[in-house]
Amino acid sequence: MNNTSILQKILYRIDNDDKVSSSNIIEKFKSELQQHDVDMYNAWEENGFDINANSFGGSNLLCLASENGCAKVVELLIEKDANVNIRDNEGKAPLHYAVIIPGQNTWIVERLLNKGAEINIQDNEGKTPLHLAASDIVSSFWGTKETKEENVKMLLDKGAEVNIQDNEGRTPLHLAVSTPGQSIWMAERLLNKGVEVDIRDNEGKTPFHLAASCSNSLCKYFVEMLLKNGAEINIRDNEGKTPLDYAISSKKEEVIEILTGKILLSDEGLTSQMSSEQEVEIDSQDQYENPLSYYFFS
Repeated sequence: MNNTSILQKILYRIDNDDKVSSSNIIEKFKSELQQHDVDMYNAWEENGFDINANSFGGSNLLCLASENGCAKVVELLIEKDANVNIRDNEGKAPLHYAVIIPGQNTWIVERLLNKGAEINIQDNEGKTPLHLAASDIVSSFWGTKETKEENVKMLLDKGAEVNIQDNEGRTPLHLAVSTPGQSIWMAERLLNKGVEVDIRDNEGKTPFHLAASCSNSLCKYFVEMLLKNGAEINIRDNEGKTPLDYAISSKKEEVIEILTGKILLSDEGLTSQMSSEQEVEIDSQDQYENPLSYYFFS
């Protein structure tokens, strides 16, 4: 059994221990580690059994308890003065983990925020908890739809910043529209909170560029939503490519139809006319002077 599995079992046992309290929780952890993982016990001992030490495979007790949905352990560690903004070796704080795990973690998210967790704290990749909630970490692997939506709503209602860019220049909206399995709900929430639709990442791509070529089955709906919210249809990335270029190279036929004016979105639904403000440049070229026909026939 690896150290992670051992530590998870220890966390669950302590979380379900009726006799554990803030006054004895550190001793409980020490006792469990002495019995089941001496190496980890020794690593923690070297750090003076500091409640905030990253002695557990690069992580700390509060991050691990938040990650594993151990609500009682989280509460007791906070009562014991654990730092709610402590970071592990990846730069992630407890809140990063709490938003991406199902179960009782909606309660944990609320508790951390009420105790002063920084809502816009960024990890080593520049991602905030909202970035993670908008990514496939939640939708495709860990979280249930209901838990994710509750956590996202809580973050936004408590003032999470929607336009923070990570180290790749991407906002939560970039991630929401390009994530396999992601729902329309996430993008709608971000747009309703005033996210900038044309903000560019480090490659010059806007959420529109990503939505036009994403692998999500809801791709065309993201495109329609972005158009309805004023996204620039002919915006170019660092290679001179527009969203239409990406839709064509990715063979997204429904998106191509939308962007070339065969099917367009209006307030009433789909229409067959392109607005004068958003007329797509059919004869546009990328930075290599490739016309759109190059992508159609290559």
